[in-house]
Amino acid sequence: MKRRNLLLPAALAGMVLLAAALARRRREPPPHPSGALAYNATRVTPRTYALGAFTVAWEEPGRLVVRHRADPERELWATLPGQSFVRAARAAGAARAFRQAGGFFFVEDRRLTTCANQFVDSLTAEADALTVAGRVQGQLAEVRYSLVFTALSERQLGLTLTLANWRFNRVSLTYASNAEEQFFGFGEQLSSLDLKGKRVPILVSEKGLGRGSQPLTTHALAPFYLTSQRRALCLENTESAVFDLRLANQVQVEVWGAPLKARIFYGATPADLVQAYTEYAGRMRPLPD
Repeated sequence: MKRRNLLLPAALAGMVLLAAALARRRREPPPHPSGALAYNATRVTPRTYALGAFTVAWEEPGRLVVRHRADPERELWATLPGQSFVRAARAAGAARAFRQAGGFFFVEDRRLTTCANQFVDSLTAEADALTVAGRVQGQLAEVRYSLVFTALSERQLGLTLTLANWRFNRVSLTYASNAEEQFFGFGEQLSSLDLKGKRVPILVSEKGLGRGSQPLTTHALAPFYLTSQRRALCLENTESAVFDLRLANQVQVEVWGAPLKARIFYGATPADLVQAYTEYAGRMRPLPD
């Protein structure tokens, strides 16, 4: 009996020390603000491009908008007016396992060079594809990019963001949201149903540690979300990535590598969006009779 009485305080003390260590290490980087946006006004003019069942429009004062011909008033995806939507960086990063809890990782990422100010040189349409080309600049560097939209099916629009310099190993895409929009998905998430206001790492890390606070952890991830405003997107990348939903007016998706590849989905209802996603990702087999 006395031994049990001694073990309980020791176990509680160990849990307190573990929680304190996690709290010290659980420091999330701040959101990355959008940079400036400029474009060639003689070559980049307001216009709507038809890509299969989708349309992609360039609108003043400088933004891209994706819509579907079945619901032409609804914005499925859009960039922030007058703000950059492409960001590139060179960084050195590593994921380290916490020594007292295998399967739980701390991700460290040190930025060496960042290019956040964007210039759009041209929009070029060919068949069912639209290429947005230009460059992003920082204080010490510049890198060219291409953002290609491709019609994949009646309910799927592909998106590929490529950088011309392989040394830039972080690529980000920033686009519009609003304070009322709720975000659901990202696989099995037990901390919150609505993940708006959170930073969601696409990195398997579990043991229940950190659950309920940043960083979010799960052992069953899916880089897919749908929102209360019937918008849905998934990443095709297998590299580590982050969905940053902390700012009310934007979503920022960053991939540790390039290119960034994603799909935008159309559906009239949430069930339609899930069906459109599983057309790509696959569905469970029917239950046996």
